[in-house]
Amino acid sequence: MIQTKDWVMLVAIFGAMGVSILWPQAGAPFRPYPMVFMMMLLFLSFLSIPIESILQTARGCGLRLCGWLVLKLLILPVGLFYVTRAVYPEYALSALLLGGISTGVVSPFFSTLLNANTVLVIIMVTISSILVPFTLPVLVRTLADQTLVISLPAMVRLLAQVILAPLVAAEVLRFLSSRAAERISRNHYGLSLILCIAIILGVVSRYADFFYRKPSVILEAVLVSVVLAIFSFVAGGLASIRQPLDDRLSIIISFGIINNILVVVFSSEFFGPIEPLVAMVYTVPFFCSIVFLRAYAMWLKKELDR
Repeated sequence: MIQTKDWVMLVAIFGAMGVSILWPQAGAPFRPYPMVFMMMLLFLSFLSIPIESILQTARGCGLRLCGWLVLKLLILPVGLFYVTRAVYPEYALSALLLGGISTGVVSPFFSTLLNANTVLVIIMVTISSILVPFTLPVLVRTLADQTLVISLPAMVRLLAQVILAPLVAAEVLRFLSSRAAERISRNHYGLSLILCIAIILGVVSRYADFFYRKPSVILEAVLVSVVLAIFSFVAGGLASIRQPLDDRLSIIISFGIINNILVVVFSSEFFGPIEPLVAMVYTVPFFCSIVFLRAYAMWLKKELDR
């Protein structure tokens, strides 16, 4: 059964989307900072879990982790690209970008709500974020015959900014004041929700004019994003069969809750306008998935308890 926190999140997120569309200027102050908000989300996740737990879990599931990453970053995007190109070719590049992007920084927030293995989700976020600057440009160049140029210095800066900075900040705060770290962790839900709202305001308001100029394109993009999300979540479910309940939920989350905002950012520079638009409206199945994930978790728990 969907919980109060789920409803609060859905109302807040789609309320922010509505405000961004009806009153785009309300989101203008947030537009320069989506990456900062993403870093803060990851900081909250690292703060609640010591790095020792992350390393211990990573060592314990090495081979499985490699398999999940290969499926997530290589096999899934290739499959989505060819299927979409056969059915709806103008959206094939969007499918490739969204299918091959890293696990989203919001995924630990979902994992916490669903009582999944948040440590495993954080590992997927971290390693997939490190690998994707190497894997995705190769896929784009090989399959779509387009160029996604990410220089090595820029890639190192991005990784240091998005992954290492929140990790170091969390460890430093935990070392200096465990009481402050614990107090912030206790408010993880509220702070994470505020950051999600800020990201939505900053990103959706930038594309608000599409909702007025090309409503049919918006509808198409939403439908495509929903189908892509379904395939991604199902792939995560198939990849995690026979795993414990919390691990299975974690892998499903890691496959479907993706870094679509990062796709919005760089596809706006290299491609467009379809690719950033589809990445932006992926927010719809992204957050609505909490309803189906909650129902699936309850059903799966009952099946395992039999």
